[in-house]
Amino acid sequence: MTAEIAVREGPPPVLSLLGPVEVLRGDSRFSLGGPQVKRMIVALVEAGGKPLSHDRLKEWVWQGRPADGYPADALHGLASAVRKAFKDAGITAALGKEGLSYRLRIADEHVDVRLFREEVRQAVHLLATGEDTPAVRMLSQALARSKGEPLTGLDGRLMGRYREALSTEVTQARLVLAAARIKGGDHSEQIAPLKAVVEQDRNNVAAAWLLMHAYFRDHRWELAHRVLQGVPSAPEFLRDLERRMLKSDPDLYRPEAIDLPGTPAPPVTVTRADPPEPGAPQQPAAPGRRDTVTNNTYGDGAIHSYHADTINLGNRP
Repeated sequence: MTAEIAVREGPPPVLSLLGPVEVLRGDSRFSLGGPQVKRMIVALVEAGGKPLSHDRLKEWVWQGRPADGYPADALHGLASAVRKAFKDAGITAALGKEGLSYRLRIADEHVDVRLFREEVRQAVHLLATGEDTPAVRMLSQALARSKGEPLTGLDGRLMGRYREALSTEVTQARLVLAAARIKGGDHSEQIAPLKAVVEQDRNNVAAAWLLMHAYFRDHRWELAHRVLQGVPSAPEFLRDLERRMLKSDPDLYRPEAIDLPGTPAPPVTVTRADPPEPGAPQQPAAPGRRDTVTNNTYGDGAIHSYHADTINLGNRP
């Protein structure tokens, strides 16, 4: 059975995962129900339009407890609650049951993560072609979709893995924005957000690199030195940056000095937050989309999570 849900006129409602799981429509907020309904929605969205088995859904919904402890009827009731929640919020979607699986089809315009990724993709392309001002606007628009910790308040092993992946994406976008703004001369305003990233993750060498540049351009060399000292096993390029700062290398004030060493940057690889179940039949992968200018690889538009040890900070080819 598949239920179609009609959308109302006005601003499109957007399912928010980059913060509390709810629906946003302009300044209005719509609840989706209790934690189990929200977990089912998150699981179905993360599946990217592919069928999700009863057993896998039970792992998502009941926080990793034994899947056989919950009957299929419990999922049937939750599916009805999901359809009602979308209908009440005005979201166009189709939730269908296919054998022992459920599949959710929902337009990209109704999912904040999909909108976020497309805006970041466009911004990175603009940076690579030298259009920094519109890129900064696009990145700011994308990051405005982040409303705090992704999937706020939802626990469980799979939920935690997806939260970590989404948080990584948001952090990467923040670094791209910070790099673009430092290149444009706005270094002082980037110190606080970059410092927050470094304090949260001492191994984030991209954030450390940018923070050292921001401090140096703000004539606070001693703080740039402290950033390096706080990085465990600091890579050689960070140590080389310190040596250049000690010599007051004038080339460090050039916009291109902000780019991480190495061209092209390592690709951003697409991985599933929820890998296929063992023994599940393999489906042909949809062709990915590669931005050949930035060397970043994106998925087929589905809700997938991408990770990278480092990030392309807008390096010009």
